[in-house]
Amino acid sequence: MPCRVNPSRRPAAMGAHPPPRRARGISLIEVMVAVLVLAFALLGLTSMQTRALRTNVSALQRSQASMLGQYMLDLLRVDRETARAGGYNTGTSFSCTSAGLGSSAPLARDNLSQWLDEVKANIGSPGDATTCVRVACTADYVCSVQIRWDDSRAGGEAEQQLTLSSRL
Repeated sequence: MPCRVNPSRRPAAMGAHPPPRRARGISLIEVMVAVLVLAFALLGLTSMQTRALRTNVSALQRSQASMLGQYMLDLLRVDRETARAGGYNTGTSFSCTSAGLGSSAPLARDNLSQWLDEVKANIGSPGDATTCVRVACTADYVCSVQIRWDDSRAGGEAEQQLTLSSRL
């Protein structure tokens, strides 16, 4: 009589698989831990991006202040006689409004007023009292231009100041 093999009891050599134990896979806790790690990584990435943007704004303000300071020194070179006579001097303190830019020469007054408006438009805001300028020319024809602004919004110090000097 031929030997019959029960299909459920095949020997291992014939390709039978052992009975399944417990199903293995990713548990819910492992998924939650992975999501938590990913969330912290994204939070750190967002923080770095915010800091980079603030630093870029601060660098842009410093570059704008440097260009505007050079612009004023160029205006002083063009109107050299008025500058040497003190027509562009704003006094010993910083001027934050066009009214504080008293000058006897109309061209100097207009140049200073326009320059202050440009400084406020590029670095500060038109109505703020923290973006201020100062121009001082000495008797030995050395003129200095100072620009002061608030950099705390960009993550820097509350008060930044740039000073440029040149002999006319």
